Amino acid sequence: EFKLEEGHPSVVFDRDDVPRYKMWYHAYISCMWRPRVCSPQRDETALLYAESEDGLHWIKPDVHRVGLKEPHHIGGADEGGNVLRLGSYGTGVFKDPRASEAGRPFKAFGMLRQATYSDP
Repeated sequence: EFKLEEGHPSVVFDRDDVPRYKMWYHAYISCMWRPRVCSPQRDETALLYAESEDGLHWIKPDVHRVGLKEPHHIGGADEGGNVLRLGSYGTGVFKDPRASEAGRPFKAFGMLRQATYSDP
């Protein structure tokens, strides 16, 4: 099985919450070229989420934030699995200790969807 998860992880230890470890990472949802050489300028990218109690064993919860148009390695059609946002790349996430909104302590930064690649 070909894995399209590329990385760029942000892992946050949150002693005030369970599960204590939270991870946001980048993945390719599609990679159309053979051999598979994925590119954020050409292929669909996403921000995904996982969580852990010990930082070693991770689960990928079904967050149902994004509906996919067709089956992918991360879920079937109309399932987003653990996808939080399509079209992001190299996203970093951190917990803001001075967050003013109680329900939004995490902040993200990174690139959003890039220009579509055209093969000449």
